[in-house]
Amino acid sequence: MRKFLVGTALLFAVVSLPAQQMVTETRDPAQQQDADFEKSVKEWTTQPYFISPLVDHLPVVKGIPTPKEVLGYHIGAPYKLTYYADILKYYRALAKATPRVKIDSIGKSDEGRELVVVWVSSDENIKNLQKNRDNLAKIADPRGLSQDQIRQLVATTKPHYHLMGGLHSGETGPSEMLMELTYRLATETSPLIKQIRDNVIVSVTPVADPDGRDRNVDWFYKGLDEQSAVSAEGARGASGAGGAGATGATGAQGAAAVGGQRVPDQHDQRDARHAQPRRGARLHQLRAEPGGAEGVHRAHVLRADQRARADRARGAGAHGRGAGISLAHDPGRLGVDDDGARPVEQPLAARDRDPGRSLMAPR
Repeated sequence: MRKFLVGTALLFAVVSLPAQQMVTETRDPAQQQDADFEKSVKEWTTQPYFISPLVDHLPVVKGIPTPKEVLGYHIGAPYKLTYYADILKYYRALAKATPRVKIDSIGKSDEGRELVVVWVSSDENIKNLQKNRDNLAKIADPRGLSQDQIRQLVATTKPHYHLMGGLHSGETGPSEMLMELTYRLATETSPLIKQIRDNVIVSVTPVADPDGRDRNVDWFYKGLDEQSAVSAEGARGASGAGGAGATGATGAQGAAAVGGQRVPDQHDQRDARHAQPRRGARLHQLRAEPGGAEGVHRAHVLRADQRARADRARGAGAHGRGAGISLAHDPGRLGVDDDGARPVEQPLAARDRDPGRSLMAPR
């Protein structure tokens, strides 16, 4: 009984520590918040139980860009996915604006996209990043160190937590979320986030398979274009029939009418947002500034088209580094054989042998 009482007393003592209490405080009342973000999140999630107090707000810090200030939209906005080039653009803008974010280049993907690791922590932790990594290596292999030296290392070394997004091309959400999370860790002054920032070093792989992701984003926007075209055709049919209570070609929602005039609905709002040609669709209509993001995406699709033609010229069973070829061993599809000498090329999958298969289909 005495041991139980002592244990219970210690437990309550630990729980009552200020550091333990702070983890429940998810906002700093003194920090400015993004009112548009908060309003949008409430609208998109529809009910309070679909959102968390950890992410129902977004701090605003002068001089440090939010995702919307670089990308043009909030993370999680409906009908939006971000191309890899724009993801890197945001991380670089963040690293340029705050010493709490650091970017290391670690190589290239199969199609030549840069692979990076993004670090985020306190100013002091980022300053001592390499020393901390060296200490972690010593803790992992403490041979030759005394017990006192090991205890000192454990007491003074920060843990390292790694986050990886987009291991597979269809896993689109994590790579979006990680941009906002990195921003929060760098800027938010709530007790919870500050405790993490001061005591943990976080590293991020934004997209483990950037080549596949860009194909998936192409496919996503192509689908929206096709939906918009069908919706527009349905609207024209409804207008020709008089408008009132007419059903669109999709057979989904009818268009309401007042006094013979069609009332815009949520589908019309979506169509207006996606009326312009999408990246990867109708290339002759793309009007891109040289070096701009649209130019990058146009070049990507042109290269994909060239690769497909080259593959067909080599024959359906050909091996190569073109569309439909996947390399073994992640991350980033940087495949090498067992001795590390060269990329490992895998045969074309059955669906990739079809010369009529869309270039925009996700890998």
